[in-house]
Amino acid sequence: MNKILLLVFLASLFFAPSRAVEERDTAAVFNQVLASFRTGSSKELAKHFEPSILLNLNGQNGNYSKTQAEFILKDFFRKNPPKDFSILHKGGSGNASLYYVGTYLSENSQFRVLIKGNPKDDGFRIFSMEILQMNSYSTTRLRD
Repeated sequence: MNKILLLVFLASLFFAPSRAVEERDTAAVFNQVLASFRTGSSKELAKHFEPSILLNLNGQNGNYSKTQAEFILKDFFRKNPPKDFSILHKGGSGNASLYYVGTYLSENSQFRVLIKGNPKDDGFRIFSMEILQMNSYSTTRLRD
């Protein structure tokens, strides 16, 4: 019995560091995603897409290639230059998938952003993104 417990303990020590490294890599990559939203860089954001991504931009949704999604977001950022981006909530289902809910602010609009992705060897890959304009936005409300 003691040998089994020792074996389980040693196995947990072996796998624990790799999970910590994976979580650190995912956090580092997601910080790059945050920076991409804050600067309005569709090129940098697209680096973290899966080869195919489900994109919903104010109800216009479809499954796009990484390149197509980059151009759609380039147009979005041109029309809605970033003022701020913040994450409101994050969660996931173990190592299977992660999601982030955030708020993107431009000069005249506020958008709710939902990013879904999977942890990968190189950090985090986005497979789905929704950017939906919120109603009754006022810049004065943010200054209160």
